[in-house]
Amino acid sequence: MINIAARDLFLNALAFCLLVLIIIIPWINPVPVAADTKPVGQMIVRISWPDGTDDIDLWLKGPDDAVAVGYSRKDGNGAWALLRDDIGPPLITGNEELGIARSLPNGLWAVNLHAYRTNGPVQVKVEIMLFPANGPKVELFNRPVEMFRVGQERTVIQWRMRDGKLVPFSMNQTFVPLRSAGK
Repeated sequence: MINIAARDLFLNALAFCLLVLIIIIPWINPVPVAADTKPVGQMIVRISWPDGTDDIDLWLKGPDDAVAVGYSRKDGNGAWALLRDDIGPPLITGNEELGIARSLPNGLWAVNLHAYRTNGPVQVKVEIMLFPANGPKVELFNRPVEMFRVGQERTVIQWRMRDGKLVPFSMNQTFVPLRSAGK
């Protein structure tokens, strides 16, 4: 009887170890991504902020977008699309939102933040990367932006593009309403 109990214990432990390996192996040996893998768009905007109950929304507008893109309009029928809208815990962990531009038409571009829910100052990391078809990746913007109160809308950056490139000296932080313009 002791041998049967020991055998069962051994088989259960072995089954558990196999299950753990099946779950962990993909994390240990991830599929490599080729260095020449093209991004999903020609520009990517990523915002992130510390864990907690704060909810910061990303709003985007490009020259060809009929309307600004944000949580209530995920596609502007132009360049921008919102790929990830953070709806907060417990449904989603990791506070971040992600927008892409499928093309880089000439004209004025803008990136805004809106504090949908916050308990005070929250520092939001904002990253904007260009992936022009005719050149190398360009870091357009990579800085923290502080949001202070519920309802605050802030233009992080606006700029002009021409022929897939940033127009020199066109970057500024002059407020342009994106979320509030649709109200």
